[in-house]
Formats: sequence, structure tokens, C-alpha cells
Amino acid sequence: MTQTAMASVRSVEVELFANGVATGKTKTLTGGSTDSAWTTSWELQDVYKNGKPIEYTVKLVKTPNDYDATTDASGLNITLSHDPATINVTGKVIWDDKSEAHYQYDSQYGDLVKSWYQIERTDVYMQLLVNGQPYGELVKIPGADYTLDDGSLANYAAYTWNNVYVHENEGETNVYTIAVFSDPLTALLNDGYTQSYDFSKPYEPKHYH
Repeated sequence: MTQTAMASVRSVEVELFANGVATGKTKTLTGGSTDSAWTTSWELQDVYKNGKPIEYTVKLVKTPNDYDATTDASGLNITLSHDPATINVTGKVIWDDKSEAHYQYDSQYGDLVKSWYQIERTDVYMQLLVNGQPYGELVKIPGADYTLDDGSLANYAAYTWNNVYVHENEGETNVYTIAVFSDPLTALLNDGYTQSYDFSKPYEPKHYH
């Protein structure tokens, strides 16, 4: 039996058929998730029945969930194939405007003309991390891209990584986080800005693709 993307399947049960009739003789196949084939054999089987050669084939007792099984012309080789579940992961860079107040006066000691809250935007890079390890290319978020049609500034920018895998090789669920950094951001941090990450609510996909 050959396999494709058998990450979450630990074993399968197959049954021997003789001339299309189930023999009741089953075997459980096991192997590593990175093995390309699991094999077994039935020894000392009859060669003839009523003077005619017996045609032996094998079938899966049960096809694993979310897998497709196909059998070759010999009836002895079963291929399991699986399209790994994927999700879309969105990371956000949020600028907390309320953390920085600005005031404009009509002169050095004059009346207050206006006040507003706005934190400085700068170019940053987002790096997607899969189980703490970098995944894919850096994504640049330009500091100038926050301006809205009315002239105000959006308080966040987002980027979505499409069709990333839900599971690791051994079936464990991937944990996705992001890192945000740049030299201009480092300069702001050195000037008193702070940076924090909110992973208190891990990304939990509602739908797999």
C-alpha cells in the first residue's frame, strides 16, 4: 500500500479477497508518517480452486476519514491520498493612537487651538511564525498606507496568509503567531514607544479549506 500525505493515519486494516470473495483474513498495517509505503503479505495461500488459478486482491476494511483510496489494476496495491486541511491566517499591526496626545496652541503661551490623539506610523515588516519558526517571506507594511479617504489614519493594518496548513507532519495542530520589526520601529521603541503582542486569544479557524 502506498500513501500520500498520510500525516494523521497511524494504521490501516486490509482484508484479503479470493476471486472477489472476502476471506476474513485481515492484517493491520502500520508505519511512519514519512514512509512512502506500508506492506504486508499472506503466506501459504491456495493457488488453485476447482482447477483454476485464484485471483487474490486486497481491500481496505475502512478508509480513513478525509482520505481517498484507489486500487491499481493488480488489485494488490492501494494508494491513499489526502488533501491536507488549510486555513487563512490574518495578522494585524495595531497603532494605539490613544497612547499619544498632541496639542496645538495659537502661540507659545496662547490658547489651545486643537488637540488630538495619534501615534506615529512607520514602515514595519511582519513575519509569520509556525510553531515559533519563520514561515514564508517577510511582508512589508508601509507606514504611509494608513491614510483613509477622509484624511484620517486607520489604526491598524492587516495581512492574510492564505492556505497554510492546519497540521504538522504527525498530526499536531500548528500554532501561528507573527513577529513585527523594522529599523524605524526600533528607533521609535528606543524613543519611548512600547510594543506588545496579544496572543491571549489564539487563532482558531472556524472553517477548513
